[in-house]
Amino acid sequence: YVTPMFKPHNLILSSYSITDVGINRENNEDHCSGKDFSSGKVFTTNIFESVVLEDTIIQIIADGMWGCMGGEIACEFCSHYFILEMDENIVHIKGSSSITFLREGIMQKCHSKLTKRSHQDKSLEGMGTTLTAAIFKEDSLHISHVGDSRLYRFRDKQLKQLTEDQSPVGELQRSGYLSKEAARTHPDRHLIDQALGGGLPFINPQHKSVAIEHGDFILICTDGLTDSIPENQIQSILNGATPNNLKAISQSLVETALELDGSDNITLTLVYISG
Repeated sequence: YVTPMFKPHNLILSSYSITDVGINRENNEDHCSGKDFSSGKVFTTNIFESVVLEDTIIQIIADGMWGCMGGEIACEFCSHYFILEMDENIVHIKGSSSITFLREGIMQKCHSKLTKRSHQDKSLEGMGTTLTAAIFKEDSLHISHVGDSRLYRFRDKQLKQLTEDQSPVGELQRSGYLSKEAARTHPDRHLIDQALGGGLPFINPQHKSVAIEHGDFILICTDGLTDSIPENQIQSILNGATPNNLKAISQSLVETALELDGSDNITLTLVYISG
């Protein structure tokens, strides 16, 4: 979808989301969704008219796991539940500390409810999902994250990953034992330490708040994209991004991922911030 959105502090957000099942999968266990809390407009991968953002907007990417229908159910349930809880509690947000407290509580509730549901239905036992939420409010981006989906900021022609992969391979990379490229192609790259559900007794989500400014691009994506395309190539594609070609750039990222690999579902949301 393409959604130009007016924000306080003279910031305008435009976004486009796309998902592809890939060349080897029958089911799409990725999910992207969002909501403009001021207008009530809910976003999916359909095209919507322009909306005015008067308060807060959220964009979520989730990557379901454990096959059959479990992955699809997990990612969609947690995405929708996160947005519902944000919507019901957003009036109580009074600053960055309170929004962090709220996001942590929602993540823990998502994990608890998904775990309970998997215990009630043996066919869904062990289902889980990653979840990366981008909450845009005033001139800040509040990130909540669990798993190995990613959020990047592209600023001044430089791509920077703002989330950390919660995985054994991600930890090896951060410790200096693996390069980024070696981590991208490592045989255990699909193993993760953290997920909503997934049979894990506890979760430790990441929360971060950063300033956003005119000219920033925000890319939220599943590992179907980042396992297929090296970061330097993602950066090269984004070098051609403008406010007017978000759809074309997003499609180019997906098409490149399909050409290079495409063995997994591929989902992304690309956001442009202008002033």
